[in-house]
Amino acid sequence: MQTELASAYRSAGFPEADDFARNEPDFQSFIARLADISEQHTLVFLIDEWDKPLTDHLDNEVLFNAIHSVLSVFSNWLRPLRNVRFLLLTGVMRYQGTLSRPRHRRPQPEPNLCAALGLHP
Repeated sequence: MQTELASAYRSAGFPEADDFARNEPDFQSFIARLADISEQHTLVFLIDEWDKPLTDHLDNEVLFNAIHSVLSVFSNWLRPLRNVRFLLLTGVMRYQGTLSRPRHRRPQPEPNLCAALGLHP
């Protein structure tokens, strides 16, 4: 898994992830190093269907709870970041605790854009 994550970071523009991908003895140390890298850059997150892994496993309580735990940990890591330039999450978002208490304020729609799109804010 560390190799795949390091590859994903490298593909996303973080070449320094390769320097430690093979050298970290455990997953927690590896994740801590990835967090160090992310703090040195401005980040953009585009996450489509955030909660789909949960919906896909409604019939398996053990797997559902494990995925919910991972999403909660990710949410708790994401929420306090100060170097996020843009964050877009899509999904039903009906699962409590996976992305509660967002720190980002709701953007105010641009009236001319809304009118052009036929939206009424």
